[in-house]
Amino acid sequence: MASAQDGTTSPDINNISAWTQADYALLNSDIIQSLSSAQIQQMQHPDWMPASAAAGFTAEKLAGINISLSWFSAAWLNYLPLATFQALDSSRLGQIAAATWAQIDNAHITALTPTQIGIVGQRAVLSSAQFALLDLTAVSPTAMASWGQSSWAGTTAAQMSLLTKAQIDAMQNATWLPLSAVSGIQPSQVLVFTTNYSRFNGAWFNQMRLDSFQALDNSRLAQISAATWTQIDKAHFSALNATQISVIKLDFSAIAVDWISSLTPEVFQGLTATQLGQLNASAIAGISDSCLGTLTPIQLTALHDLSQLSAHQFSLLNLSAMSNAQIAAWTPDQYATITPAEFSSLTTAQIGAMTNPAALPLNVVSALTVAQVNAINTDFSLLPDSWLNSLSTTALQGLTPYQFSHLSSLTPAEVNNITSIAALSSAQFGQLNLTGLSTSAIAGWVKSQYAGLTAQQISSLSNAQIHAMQHPDWMSASAAPGFTAEKLASLAISFYWFSSDWLNNLNISTFQSMTATQLNQISASTLSAVDNAHLTALSAAQVATMNNLGSLPRGKFGILNISALSASQLGSLTRTQYQGLTQAQFNTLNATQVQALTHPEWLQPGLLNNLSLTQFQSMTAAQFAALTPAAISNLDAAHLACYAGDLTTLSNDTLLSIESRLTAAQRSTLTASQQSLVALNQSTEQSLISSLSDMGLKNIMQTLDASNESLFSFRSIESVMKDFAAELTDGLTASQYNDLKIYLQDIGAVHGTTSSIYSLINGMVTGANGASVQWTSPVDGSFTRIGSLNVDSSATQFGQLITTWLDGADVPVSSSTAHVDGRPLFADGMPSINDIRQGGIGDCSYLSALQAVVDADPNFIKSMIVQNSNDTYSVRFFNKGVATWVNVDSNVCSYGASMDTSNWVAIAERANVAFESTYWGENNSYSSLPGLFEKLQAITGDQITQFRATYTSEETWNTTDFELLKTAVLNGAPAQLSSWENSTDPVTGQTNFVGGHAFAIIGFNEATNDFILTNPWGAYRTDNVDGTFEASMDEMWQHGNFNTCIGFANSYTASGAAGQLVTAMASVAPAPAASSLSLVSQTTNTNTGVLAVAHA
Repeated sequence: MASAQDGTTSPDINNISAWTQADYALLNSDIIQSLSSAQIQQMQHPDWMPASAAAGFTAEKLAGINISLSWFSAAWLNYLPLATFQALDSSRLGQIAAATWAQIDNAHITALTPTQIGIVGQRAVLSSAQFALLDLTAVSPTAMASWGQSSWAGTTAAQMSLLTKAQIDAMQNATWLPLSAVSGIQPSQVLVFTTNYSRFNGAWFNQMRLDSFQALDNSRLAQISAATWTQIDKAHFSALNATQISVIKLDFSAIAVDWISSLTPEVFQGLTATQLGQLNASAIAGISDSCLGTLTPIQLTALHDLSQLSAHQFSLLNLSAMSNAQIAAWTPDQYATITPAEFSSLTTAQIGAMTNPAALPLNVVSALTVAQVNAINTDFSLLPDSWLNSLSTTALQGLTPYQFSHLSSLTPAEVNNITSIAALSSAQFGQLNLTGLSTSAIAGWVKSQYAGLTAQQISSLSNAQIHAMQHPDWMSASAAPGFTAEKLASLAISFYWFSSDWLNNLNISTFQSMTATQLNQISASTLSAVDNAHLTALSAAQVATMNNLGSLPRGKFGILNISALSASQLGSLTRTQYQGLTQAQFNTLNATQVQALTHPEWLQPGLLNNLSLTQFQSMTAAQFAALTPAAISNLDAAHLACYAGDLTTLSNDTLLSIESRLTAAQRSTLTASQQSLVALNQSTEQSLISSLSDMGLKNIMQTLDASNESLFSFRSIESVMKDFAAELTDGLTASQYNDLKIYLQDIGAVHGTTSSIYSLINGMVTGANGASVQWTSPVDGSFTRIGSLNVDSSATQFGQLITTWLDGADVPVSSSTAHVDGRPLFADGMPSINDIRQGGIGDCSYLSALQAVVDADPNFIKSMIVQNSNDTYSVRFFNKGVATWVNVDSNVCSYGASMDTSNWVAIAERANVAFESTYWGENNSYSSLPGLFEKLQAITGDQITQFRATYTSEETWNTTDFELLKTAVLNGAPAQLSSWENSTDPVTGQTNFVGGHAFAIIGFNEATNDFILTNPWGAYRTDNVDGTFEASMDEMWQHGNFNTCIGFANSYTASGAAGQLVTAMASVAPAPAASSLSLVSQTTNTNTGVLAVAHA
């Protein structure tokens, strides 16, 4: 192929289709001219040729180009001969990009044919400068009809002036014309436009030649909107004749200022009141002085807004002829022009219309009469002191109560002379200078006057005046900052009456001056709302004198300076106050004060580590004994070394939580079984870690072991499980599941397979004894039966099982909860029948079963509940005679059973829901609690003997069944009655039996041959309900009611399931206390204290 590189100067024309870019670069106009159209068509990249080569193209050759003109530059197109350029058809023109058109030279733009102009115009690709070069006169109307707004944007005045009627008719929208083109519209063209004239704005009309504007006919002028007329300039408006003005839609409210100012007085006097009433303020201000001076009263009142008239213009008007609305709109400058004589001509109604009398000249104010002053309706708080001081004495004394609002300028003597002071509003009273008032006058203040007092007024009063106040509690909180310590001490009423807002507004230094008497007068609700800044400011001495601290929420109690509290005061702190105690407060207590804290178990667990060692060592044995497992487990090594509690009483779990931090001396005090437990724990840990196959689980345990934490404490087991679950990305593998079962086996080896922790982990890992968790969504309360762990268990399921079994946080559905945090598990260390009080849940069968068992053997109930080191509670139930444990947190049902002195009943109630949901397939809801004797069986693990009235005769009931029940009760067997009749005591009228309700049978009185029953509504009750009462066997027959029945636990000795279990537990661990359900037979087996009260 020929090229410049091989010495040739032109490409090989015999192989055009193979030309390279270098070949195309050799082309020039002569070569192009020499090529045929067919050869041109063979070009694959004609856009590669130099721009100058384009000069060789004819129209015919150009047609041979087989690629889009979009590939060609403007320079290339500009080299085309004009005739060739004019031959471009619609298709070719459409291929040229807008950016390329912008570079086409003027010669080619000017050369465009009318047809091409029509095409290019439709595309709107030309700049305004290019469009201005076009000759539009020959462009067809049809082509112009397709032009859009951007097409017409470049039209010039010269082009516009030459358009034909047909071309103007073809224009889609004349508003598209640029304003510069509008000036080219000829008078002869005005009536040709088909666009409605309402679409043109004022600027469009203002561009028209005046003679063209004058050529508009009436119909077109009527199309112009009122809004547009406000934009039309004075020259065009002035060009209109009278006939044209009569048809325009001109609202005089839109008339331009220069239009109205151009009117002569003769024309102006002919304007009607309606027309003048339409004038806006600016137009009115444009009225000439000559016209203002000739206004009639009717014309003056028609001018609705005089606000923009200058003072000079306003002085030309007749004030007495003005309307009230006009007077209400006077400006300050207009007020300033008024003379006393002019003001005297106003009626009282006109004076009442004034909105700014403060702007009246003072010489006018000094001449005001009482009637004129009374006619002023504006707020006197807007009047300056100089205005009030300018009033005559007569006028001042004649002020109405309404007009008192800004009277701070009055002297004390003037205030004393006001006879209607009691009629002032609070806001008005607050403006007065009260320093001259007598104490007798102050003693007579009414509530509205107190409410108006300001801090400034209070600060100006003497102590004697303060003391004279009868109801200072009526003052607003905003007045409180005016009190100093002296003034506060001068108050004669109890501080009980003051609000927290008032106290919070006292200056801190003033608040700090409050006496013990004043502080103790503050009500509980008020004190609880006092802000932190003021409470923090109280001195230790002040705090020590206060007897109402119990009303403070814990967050506020925690900021007080309690360093001066006595041992007695500290000993009576409430649970809320204990939970509010902070490290800063503890640091201020001495040993005696620390020892006075009778409920260390109520402290936040971590707070004990913040005590100094001296403080910690000062704790008493009773205090150490009261600490919860969570509190002991959280003790650090330094504090644990000072622990003076009895280590031999610790549960196995608590001991394992702290054993690594015990001193040698402490270890020596452990019992032999405890030391064996510690040794077993240590040896089992090493064998456990070495036996695991999953490296993730092994690493977790090694890390825990390296920190000297037992792998078998509750806290550690919980930590291991949570960390392991967090690492799961896929389902639990068979190997991982097997490792968990190995862990479970070793937990049983350390704690014993009858322990609560083993039962919990066994239920979670293997679903032992039929355990299957029903997960309750915390979002929508929906139920999902998630069972137990297994191969392929997901991390989500694992986490939910941990939440249930270890955190105890699978809260029953649709139950409002209340926390039992801080309440002891057992009042005075032991459960009692008096702890049971049924709430709003229909679980009388369950609670009466608890009554029967706790009365028979409190230690059995105590063994039933274990408080864990994470402040959860493990609770034991029997499923088909097998002991199983569930775990719950301290969120209990807010409307369930409760006592303020203990929480075991509420915990047991919540736990029964968890047990029945997990082991009996019930829903995780308090609605599962109702039932019958299966509750007693679940608590004791024993078989139940029961007899129903409908299945026996009354004789058998009163003989055979009577003897069975008597024997059982006298031998300590828990028993219940399901009652289905109502009865009352014939002597006291108190409720005894209740239909559809369960009772505990807790004893037998051989003297009366009656059984002793308790109501789960409260065995201690002696009000309209007899909580503990006697009933004969025949009375319990209840006329043979179909549903009446009695049940009692069969095996009530150590040989029974429950007895065997607690005996086994007693051999494994020293706590919780365990016992069998066997009791020595006695004549009356009951709580004699309760019985004495109920049957005195």
